[in-house]
Amino acid sequence: MEIQTMNPIYEVTKEDIEKLNDICLSTLMFKLMYLEAAANNIEKSNVSGSLSITIGDGGQDGGVTWEGSIEKTDWFPSRNCLFQNKATDFTPKACYAELFQDIEKKTLKPMLEDIGCNGKHYIIFNNRSLTEKMIRDRKARIVTGFRDAGKNQVTSSDITFYGSLQIAEWTNQYYSAIVYVKEILGQSIGSNFQTWDRWAGYDDNKLTYVEDKERSSHMEFIRKKLLAPQSVIRLIGLSGLGKSRLVLETFRPPAKDSMNIDQSILTNMVVYLDCQDAQNSLVVSDICQLVKQGRSGIVVFDNCPPNLHEKLVQEITHKDSKLSMISIDNDPSERNDNVILLKKLPDQVIEQIVVKAFPNLTENQTVIRRIVELSGGFPKIASLLADSYLQNEPNVGSLTKKSLVEKMIGCSLDINKEECKTLCSLSVFDHIGFQKELEWQLKYVADEIANVDVSTVNSYVHKFKDREIIDFRHNFLQVVPKPLAIRLAEEWWKVCLQSKAEALFTDENLPPDMLQSLCKQFRHLDYVPQARDIARKLCEEQAPFGQAEVLYSERGSMVFRYLVEVNPQTTADAIHRVISRTQLADLKLIKGRRNLVIALEMLCFYRDQFYKASRSLMRLALSESEPYANNATGQFLQLFQIHLSGANATFSERLKIINELLSEDNNESICLAVKALKQVIYYGYFTRSCGSELQGTKPELKEWMPEKWNEVFDYIRTGLDLLLEVLDHSPKMEVMVKDAFERALFGLLQLGLLSEIVHFIECVQIKLNIAWSSLLQELISYQKHDLIINDPIRSKCIAKCIDVLSPKTIEDQIQSVICRPPYDNEKEENGRYIDLSEQKAVELLTELIQNKQINEHLALLLKGEQRYGTKVGFHFGKLIEDKLALFNDFVKEFKKIDPKESNPSVIAGLLQYIKQMDTILYHQIIQSLLRDDFMNLFLFDIIRMQDLDAYDLSVIEQLVETKLVNPNQFRALSYGSVLDSCSPEHIHRLICSVVEISADFVHPSIDILAMYLMFDEGSIKLHNISPFVQELIIKAPLASYINEDSMSLYHRQELIKKILKLKELDPKFLSFIIYDVLDITKDYWSSYSLHSEIRSLVFLLLESRFEESWGIISNFLLKDTENSYGLLYLLNPNNEIGEKIGIDSILPEKTIIDWCKKEKRAYEILPSLIPVLTIKGDTIQFNQLIFKLFDFKLYDQLTLDCIYSNMMPRTWVGSAIPIYYRHIKVLKSLDRYNNPLIVNWVSTCLDDLNKKIEFEKERESEEYFRFN
Repeated sequence: MEIQTMNPIYEVTKEDIEKLNDICLSTLMFKLMYLEAAANNIEKSNVSGSLSITIGDGGQDGGVTWEGSIEKTDWFPSRNCLFQNKATDFTPKACYAELFQDIEKKTLKPMLEDIGCNGKHYIIFNNRSLTEKMIRDRKARIVTGFRDAGKNQVTSSDITFYGSLQIAEWTNQYYSAIVYVKEILGQSIGSNFQTWDRWAGYDDNKLTYVEDKERSSHMEFIRKKLLAPQSVIRLIGLSGLGKSRLVLETFRPPAKDSMNIDQSILTNMVVYLDCQDAQNSLVVSDICQLVKQGRSGIVVFDNCPPNLHEKLVQEITHKDSKLSMISIDNDPSERNDNVILLKKLPDQVIEQIVVKAFPNLTENQTVIRRIVELSGGFPKIASLLADSYLQNEPNVGSLTKKSLVEKMIGCSLDINKEECKTLCSLSVFDHIGFQKELEWQLKYVADEIANVDVSTVNSYVHKFKDREIIDFRHNFLQVVPKPLAIRLAEEWWKVCLQSKAEALFTDENLPPDMLQSLCKQFRHLDYVPQARDIARKLCEEQAPFGQAEVLYSERGSMVFRYLVEVNPQTTADAIHRVISRTQLADLKLIKGRRNLVIALEMLCFYRDQFYKASRSLMRLALSESEPYANNATGQFLQLFQIHLSGANATFSERLKIINELLSEDNNESICLAVKALKQVIYYGYFTRSCGSELQGTKPELKEWMPEKWNEVFDYIRTGLDLLLEVLDHSPKMEVMVKDAFERALFGLLQLGLLSEIVHFIECVQIKLNIAWSSLLQELISYQKHDLIINDPIRSKCIAKCIDVLSPKTIEDQIQSVICRPPYDNEKEENGRYIDLSEQKAVELLTELIQNKQINEHLALLLKGEQRYGTKVGFHFGKLIEDKLALFNDFVKEFKKIDPKESNPSVIAGLLQYIKQMDTILYHQIIQSLLRDDFMNLFLFDIIRMQDLDAYDLSVIEQLVETKLVNPNQFRALSYGSVLDSCSPEHIHRLICSVVEISADFVHPSIDILAMYLMFDEGSIKLHNISPFVQELIIKAPLASYINEDSMSLYHRQELIKKILKLKELDPKFLSFIIYDVLDITKDYWSSYSLHSEIRSLVFLLLESRFEESWGIISNFLLKDTENSYGLLYLLNPNNEIGEKIGIDSILPEKTIIDWCKKEKRAYEILPSLIPVLTIKGDTIQFNQLIFKLFDFKLYDQLTLDCIYSNMMPRTWVGSAIPIYYRHIKVLKSLDRYNNPLIVNWVSTCLDDLNKKIEFEKERESEEYFRFN
C-alpha cells in the first residue's frame, strides 16, 4: 500500500496546536467556526463569542446556531453548539468545576442550563493531547456535574471534546487557518501566504480609506462572488489606483460592535500572496497541493502577471477545488474573462482621502487643491504628494519611486530603450497634437525630441493609451498622471545637451501654444540639477534670455516666465540686469510686459531675490503702460502690505525700496513711494491674487510674517514718519498723503496707535496750515462707531483730533461749518434725523451776522460747493433788515469771482425769502438781473431754485428767447420737482413757446413733462394738456433718439404709456406711434441702441390698444417680408432683448391660432414670436402653441426649421452639451406625431444635435489643455 506524506507547509500538527496560548487558541477557534459555517453554506448563522477567556462569560467562549435544512456538519454536531475554550490541562475535576457558577450550591453557569435540550451541544476546545479513555473520563465527570445540578437530561452524547489532534484535523481543512497558525508559530508558509491581519499591517495600508460609488460596487461584487468555491476575479488597473487596498478593504473585519457575520467569515477565509517576488512555478505548485488536499478558502494573488493568472485559474477551477481567487495586476490594456477594470478616483474622493489621512493639511486649501490636481485620480500618488508636502521635500509633484514608475509604464525606466525614450519624449510637453491638422506636432516630437520614426512613435502612443497613461482629448494627447509625466520628462532632460535645449526654447518655427506646452512641463523640473543648469545657461548675459531683445519680446518673456520657476536666482539676476540698463521711456514700449510682471511677482517670493525683483518691478511701475489692477504698479504696491504681500522679505527690507524711491528727485518716484507708503500704514482688509506661491514642484512658498505686534507697529510708524518727510520736501503730494492717512485711520484706531494718529494730524496741520475737512468728516462719523463709543481712550483721541482740525480763523470756520461742513446727524426717539451740521451752520451764520463779521467774507459764500446754499441765503433774509442792500452786496462780490468757480445758490436762497415777503421787490430784483449783462447769465439757475410760478416761467421764456438758456440748461427744470406748484396751463404755455423758438427744445420739453406728470394720480394734469403732449411727441420720432441718452428715451416711453391709457386719443397720434415703430425697425442696425425700447413699445401697443394696433403690426409682419426682419428679431424672446416673453404673453391663444389659420406665413414665423420652449419646475417642454400648430396641421418645413432654430438660446454660460441633451429629450416627446414631415424633421434635428454634442465634447477637451 502506498503511503502519502503531507508537506508540513500545507498542514498543522497537533504539536503546533499545543504550542498556542489561550488568546491564539481562542482566535483559531473562532476562525474555524466562521470557516465551517461558510463551507457548509449555513444560512442565518450566528457565530458569537469573546476573545477574552478570563472574563466570566456565563459558561461559553463561543457559540454557533442556525436554522435551515442542514442538521449538522463535520465539526458542528448540532444546530446549537456551545464552545468552551481551554488552553490548559483540563482534568476531570477541572471539567466538573468549570460547570458551576456556585459549586457549593450546585448552580450552573447560565449558558449551560439548557444543554441537552433541543439538541444543544457542549463542545470543549482543548489544545491538549487526549486519549479516548481520557475523553470518556472527562465526559463522565461532566455528566455527573449536570446531574448534581438536577439536569438529568444531559448524556455523554451531548458533549464533545476536541483535543489537539482533532483541532489540527479541523484546521487543516482551511488554508487560511493553516496560515494563521504558521504565522503565530513563525513557521514557513510556502510562497509566503499571509492572513488578513498580517497583510493589513504594512505601511501602505495605514492611510484612512475612502471609497466612491464605483469602488463600493466592486467590493460588494467581490464579496458575493468569492464566497462560492472555484470563483475567479481579475482586478486590473494602473499602479497607484488602490487595487490592493480595495481588496484589503473588501475583506476588512467588521467593527467590534457589528453583527456582520458574513464579513467575519470573509476575513477568516482569505489569504494574501504578493507574487512579485515569488517563483511562479512554486505558487502554482502550492495551489495545486491545496486543491488536492481539499483545502477551503479565498486566495488573493497580488502583482499577478497574465501567464501566472491563467495557470492559477486552471487549478482554482478544478472540479475538486474548494478555493476561490482574485488576482491583481497593473496593465489596464489586458483583456481577460472576469475582469474588473479599476478607474481613477474623482477629485472629490481624492480630496477626502487627503483631508482624512493628512489632517495637518486641512487648513491649507491651496495645497490640497494642488495635490488633487497633480494626483490625476491616483490615491497612491495623492498620499505620496501629501507626505512630500508635510516633509517639505524639494520635489513635490514628481514620482521618486522608480518601482512605481516602472509598474505604471509597463517597461524599465531606461532612456536608452526606444519604448521608454518615446514615452519620455512625449512627456517633455504638457500636451501635444497628434492627429488631423495637428499631426505635425507628433512628427516634431518624433524627429526633434525622440529621434524615432513617427509611425513607431504613433504605435507607442496607442500602446500607452491602452495602459491609460496617455490621455486623448480630441486632437491632443497628454501623458498622465502629471507626477508620472514630470518624472519621465526628467529622464529626457537629464541627457539633453545645452545646445539642444537652447534650440528648443528659441525655435521660431515652434508655434506659441506648443512652445508654451514645452515651458509648462519644464517648469516642474526645478528639482532636477540638469534642468536648473539649462535654465542658468539660457539666462547668462550673452545667452538668448539674458538679452533685452529676447526678454522684452512676447515669446521670450513667456519662456522666461517659466524659467523663473526652475532657477529663480539666475532669472532674477538676468531680469534685474536687463531692466536696470533700460531707459524708463523704452520700458513703456516692451511687448512682453505682462509675462515679466508675472515673473517678477514670483521672484518676490524668494527672500534672496527680493531686492532685485522688487527693484525691477519698481522700474516697470515707473514706466507703467497697462490698465489692469494687477499691472506692475499694482503688484509692486502689494509688496508693502502688512499681510498678503506676496513677498518673503522683512519689513525693513521692503522699506529700503521705498527709501530708494524717495531719494530720487522726480515726481514720478515720489508719487510711487507715497502709494507704497499708503500700503505700509494700512491695516484692514487685505487681498491678493493667488498662484505665484505655487512654483514648479516646490511646496507652497510662504510670505514673511512678523512674529510680534511691535514689528507691525514699528513698520506703520516708519511709514507715517516717511509720509511727513514727503510733505517737507514735496508739498505737492499733500492730497496723496492725506488720502493715504484717511484710508489708514480706522485701522490705526483698531491697533490702538492713538498717539501716532494725533501726532501725524498735528504735524500736517503745522506744515500745511489749511483745513482738512475730509478727515474732520471722517472723525465725526467715527464718533458714532461702536469701537469708539465703547472705549473712552479712543473717544478721547477722536475728540483731540477733532479739536486739532477744528477751524481757528473766521475764514476756516465759514469754509468748514457753513460752506462745506461734514455730514453729521442724530436720530431722535421718533425715528427722525436731525441735521446737526445744518444747525451748526445756522448758529455760526447768526453769530457772524450779529457780530457784523460776515460782510467782509461774503465772497466765501458765493463760490465752490455750498452744501446749505439756499438755506444760508434764506437765513440771511431773515436776519438782515435791508434785503435790497444785502442783495446788492452779494451781486457786487459775485461779479468779482471767476464764473467757473461762482455759485449763486446763496443769492437764490435770499430771493426765496424776499419772494415770500415782498413779491414786488422780488420782481424788481429779477428784472434788474435780467438787464444785467453779467448776472443774466446766472439768472436761470437762480430762478429754478425758487418756488416757481407763472411770473418765473415768463422770465425763463424771455431767457430762452434771448438765448441765455440753451436746451441742455432748460432740461434742468425736470429735476427736483421744481414745477410742482405750476399749473398745467402755465407749463403748456412755456413749453409751447420754447418749442416754437427752436426744435432743439423738443426732447428737453418731453423730459420736463414726463417728470411733471410722473405722480399725476388719475391723470388729472394730463387731461388738461393731453392734445398738446400728443402733438409734442409726434415732433420727436424714435429716430431722433438714436444718439440721445437712455433717460430721455425713458421719459418719452413713460409719457406714451400714460397717454395710451387715456380713453380718448387723437387717431393721428396713435397712427404715428405704430408706424414710427415699424419704420425704425426697417433700419435694424442703426437703431441698435433703441432695441429694448422698441420691443417694449410694441408690447405696450398690443396690450393697451390691441384693436387698433394688431391689424397693422400683423399685416407688416406678413406682407412686408423684405422689411419685417428687424421687427421679427426684436419680438423674438430668444434674443434676450428685455424680458423673455413672446406675443403669447399678451394675445389670447385663439387670436394667434386664428391668425395662423388665415395666413400661411403666420405659422411659418410664429416660432420666432413666442418662446418655443417653456420650463415648468424642472421640466422643459414645447410651448403649447407649438403642439396646437401640429394638432391643427398648421406647419410646413419652414415652420419646423423656425422651431429648431429658436430652441437654442443665443447666449449661455458653461457647456452647451446639457442644453443639447435637453433638446434631444424634448424632440423625442414628439413621437406621438406620425406625419412623415415631422418624423423626418425630428430625426434630422436629433442627428444634428448628436453631431453638435460630439463637436462640443472635442472642443471642450481641447480647451482643457489650452486653459489648464
